[in-house]
Amino acid sequence: MAGSRGRPPSGEFKGKSAVFTTRIRPELRDRLAESAESNGRSLSQEVERRLSDSFRLEDRMEDAFGSVENFWLMRMIALAINNAQITHQEGERWRNDPEAFDATLKIVNGVLEALRPGPAPQTTNKKKEANNFWQKHVAVTTLESIYLANPDLPINEGSDTDHVLASIKRKLGDDAPRALQRVLSDAPSLEDWDRRIKDAEEADRRNSGDAAEGQTSK
Repeated sequence: MAGSRGRPPSGEFKGKSAVFTTRIRPELRDRLAESAESNGRSLSQEVERRLSDSFRLEDRMEDAFGSVENFWLMRMIALAINNAQITHQEGERWRNDPEAFDATLKIVNGVLEALRPGPAPQTTNKKKEANNFWQKHVAVTTLESIYLANPDLPINEGSDTDHVLASIKRKLGDDAPRALQRVLSDAPSLEDWDRRIKDAEEADRRNSGDAAEGQTSK
C-alpha cells in the first residue's frame, strides 16, 4: 500500500521496518481504514493485525484438529450432520434416537466415501486384520482418554489437550463410560488378534499358492 508514512509505529508494532505493498479493492480498503480508526491503529498496523490473526486462527485449527485440512473436513461433516438433523427433525436429539443416529452415521460415511482418493485398494487378509486392529485400538484409546479425564480440572492446571478431554467428558456425561465399555467388549484380546493375524497370513499363503497353480495350469 503506497501512501504517506504516517505516525511512527509504537507498542507491539514498535521497531518494525519491513515494507509490504499490495493492491486491494477500494471497498476493502475502506473497511480496513474504518476498523483502523476504530481500534486506534494506523492502516498498516490494522492490516498487520488482521494478517497475524488469520495465522493465529490456523494455529488454533491445528491445535484443535491436528491440521487446517482436518478442521475443514470436520466442518463439512458437521454441515452434513446438521442437514441430517433438519431432514429428520431431531435437532440435537439425533444421538439419542437410534433411527436418526443410524441415518446420520450413513450420511457421514457417505461424505467421507465421496472423498476417497481413488478406488478402494486391493488388500490382503493380513492387512484387513491389521486395519481392524488399529481401528478398534484407536477407538479404545480415544474413549479411554476421555473416560479418564478430570471433568473438574482447574482452569490453571493441565494442558490444552487435558482441558479438551475434560470438556468432552462433561458434554458426553454418562455416555462416556458406556461408549468405552462398548468398544472394549467388541475388541478382541491381544492373544485373539495374534491368532487372527496368523490365520490371515495362512489364508494369504493359500490364496497365493492357488493363484500360482492357476497360472501354471494355463
